[in-house]
Amino acid sequence: MPNKANVHAERLADCPFSVAQQYAEEHLRGAEHGGDSSVVYAGPLHRQVVFSFGTRSDTDEGGRPHDEITLRWSAGTKWLPNFTGTLRMRIASPGTLLVLDGHYVPPGGAPGVFFDRLLGNLIARITAGALLSGIARTLTERERVWREKTNDITS
Repeated sequence: MPNKANVHAERLADCPFSVAQQYAEEHLRGAEHGGDSSVVYAGPLHRQVVFSFGTRSDTDEGGRPHDEITLRWSAGTKWLPNFTGTLRMRIASPGTLLVLDGHYVPPGGAPGVFFDRLLGNLIARITAGALLSGIARTLTERERVWREKTNDITS
């Protein structure tokens, strides 16, 4: 079995938990269709990837029924790994904590595994953090726009 490398990242979004999943799915739908959010960043490096995602019952936290988002992306090159992960949302009053856990197989066999241990996993963690930062910005912005509209209606 190939050596899998793990990635974990967390970001806080200024968005209520009650709508975070909906906003995150809208963001990922744009990525699925090749929009700006289909570009993943790792510092100065960037690459448009092919995204896919789905939802399932949260398997990490019992007691509260809600969904988690499964996502995958294909880098489309033999030099960069494909990624499989799970995005979970957690209440972090007054916002939402986004938690991404995933894995990839370093490309290139034994030299790729060696590179991954030296630098590749750091790049993967930066990439995961950048992805979550983009989603968090989307959630925060969508909530800001909704609040402004609501304030305009009630004013």
